Amino acid sequence: MSKFILGEMSINHYSHSHTSNHLSQINYLLQPFSTNLHSQGFFVNTLTNNQSLNGHFFHHANKTNTNIEQDNNSLNNQLIQSEKRIAQLEIESLRTQISPHFVYNVLSSIYTNVKKQSPEIAEQIMLLSEIMSYATKKTNLDQEVLLEEELENIIRYLELQKTRYSINSGFSLKQTGNADNALIIPLVLLTFVENAFKYGDRSNPEKPITIVIDVADEKLYFSCRNKKYTNPQGSIKSNGIGLINTKKRLAIKYQDRHNLIINDTNEDFEVIFTLKF
Repeated sequence: MSKFILGEMSINHYSHSHTSNHLSQINYLLQPFSTNLHSQGFFVNTLTNNQSLNGHFFHHANKTNTNIEQDNNSLNNQLIQSEKRIAQLEIESLRTQISPHFVYNVLSSIYTNVKKQSPEIAEQIMLLSEIMSYATKKTNLDQEVLLEEELENIIRYLELQKTRYSINSGFSLKQTGNADNALIIPLVLLTFVENAFKYGDRSNPEKPITIVIDVADEKLYFSCRNKKYTNPQGSIKSNGIGLINTKKRLAIKYQDRHNLIINDTNEDFEVIFTLKF
């Protein structure tokens, strides 16, 4: 004799001859429960003499509990990893905010100490500290600054390069027009100039780094051209990240208000940038 239990209900099998009849009754009685279980993703097999409905329920319940526990463990691990990453990003962000200011303060202190002993070195330190000050103050690279400030920073950079390498003919600058109250996102023009000095060949006086800046009719025209190294050993390979980021910034901020042309030949590299105010 075998027993099937469902809640308060008990069903007995007295003989093998009554099995078919009892199974039909049981299936009829279980139909509402089976339908409900199917809707929740469970499946109830036809009961036989040696199966226990309670055991069937417990099997699925245990399996479901195991899956839930595994999912919870996975979510907890992901949460822990996310918290670690957030903490790391916060530290990195804090480091980028502190380090430039620290360098700027140190440079100012060094300038004071060496001014009497070496005015030329002190001048280099002052120019560098002013460039650093401009860069650190413009923490929001999407917020526009006066074009005049950007141009003044380029002048500082050129003066620093002149004192650093003692060059007078390594570059030429032609600036015309009046910036007035024109605005531009910071460090864009400086990126073009810096790339020219970093990757350009300044050894030929006949082909210096040539920078042209003109502001007229509510429009900025900027060009920067440099000679390339003919000897690969003397050149520094560019990864192009600075130029790529600058392109993205300009495209997002100015869209159809700007135009950027890059002429890259075997001998020269030229950037032509125009902006409507």
